Amino acid sequence: MMSSDSPDPEWPTSRRKKALNLKSGSDPVFRVCIYLQDSSCVCVDVLEGLKTTTAEVLAAITTQEDIGLPSFASQVFGIWATSPLLELQLKPQSCPLEIFRDWQILLKRFSASPESIRLADEPILELRRSAFLSLKEEEHFSKHSVVNKFLYLEAERNFIRGRLPCSDPDVCTSLGAISAKIHYGGQDIWTNTNELIRSHLEHLLPRQLRQASWSWFNFKSAGKNSPEARLIEKYREIPLTKEDRLVNKYLELSRFYPFYGSAYFHGQIEEPVSGIRAAFRTGDTKVLIAVSGKGLHVLDPEKEELLISLSYDSFSWDIVYAKDLSPDCLSSLYIVFPGPDVYGRRTVRIVQIFTKQVAMIDALLSYWTTLHQDRINRDESDVGTSESVTDSADALSPLTKKLIYRTPSEIPVFSKVDRLCLATFDEDGNLIDKRGSWKLRTGVSD
Repeated sequence: MMSSDSPDPEWPTSRRKKALNLKSGSDPVFRVCIYLQDSSCVCVDVLEGLKTTTAEVLAAITTQEDIGLPSFASQVFGIWATSPLLELQLKPQSCPLEIFRDWQILLKRFSASPESIRLADEPILELRRSAFLSLKEEEHFSKHSVVNKFLYLEAERNFIRGRLPCSDPDVCTSLGAISAKIHYGGQDIWTNTNELIRSHLEHLLPRQLRQASWSWFNFKSAGKNSPEARLIEKYREIPLTKEDRLVNKYLELSRFYPFYGSAYFHGQIEEPVSGIRAAFRTGDTKVLIAVSGKGLHVLDPEKEELLISLSYDSFSWDIVYAKDLSPDCLSSLYIVFPGPDVYGRRTVRIVQIFTKQVAMIDALLSYWTTLHQDRINRDESDVGTSESVTDSADALSPLTKKLIYRTPSEIPVFSKVDRLCLATFDEDGNLIDKRGSWKLRTGVSD
């Protein structure tokens, strides 16, 4: 998801064309267009009109021989209704055309964008990786070459859009070089100057990495450290090999990151400001809440940065709906996780995220934590003991039930902790530090 204040550059006008058309003739037959991750489009005829279900549309896609998807593709991919403001994976029994009809109603419920922006928003249908697909299942199904290629195209698109923020420049450049090898093969341009390569960078690297080659004064940096030079160096290191091996390597590198395979939700956070910056404060910072099979992650889509990444055994959460507070408020997602010891006493930290999509986030978090708890129970059963099951269950409970504490080795990964307004509590539930105008409803601790 991109900022709700401006259109997503990934959504040119050509992709905003009507996703359904009424065919000529006496019978009302609709043609529904579904976009693939390479920006191509497949159209299917639906005879039931508004009552045609997502499952029927997906089945129609898998029967098209020129696409080559297997019958089990519905276990890997889903039909998504997406726009710059909202992304929804449709249930098998949902009716895509009804979603189109009710889009403005959905935006009013789930988007915090101004009405003028909502009214101009239009969705498209996309074939995407299911938000409920585990990595183990993906690796099993990806043995099919077409499924594997579709997964690669989606991972590549998310990487280029900054949705897979890569902290290691070497890995980032490797991903770009692998993409270049897949798309452009041994074309001569890769042996020519970096200036020629620059014309391909937007299809290979995320914006922040591409901009690293320009200074504040808009002069292009030269030398072996420029993105172009690093990319061509990595490209030359890749031996000639089959495309399937390159695709596998790209996915292997992508899956290393815990936010791979995430569903993305809009939200906003308060950033700590002080001094003269406070006088020029313009509001909260928009973020993406990424929920994957490995945990919850908060990204800054503008700076393409990871703010925090939490595995399921290191945090709890709770939600507060705006209707319980004030009509002028956004609903809140509270995330609680271990903090550093203070004078030898354990602490927890809590961050508040404002979002109108809190119900969807809560549902997906609950889905994954239930699976993780089931796995823990099975593992404990296999070894003949259940001593640690209770502790694990507490770790996955909403924070209104119990504040959690973890050993230092389980403290979550912070990338930009200084950009979060956190509240810190001691093990007795006493507030010992806070940043910003952080507020918490009563009754959180035991």
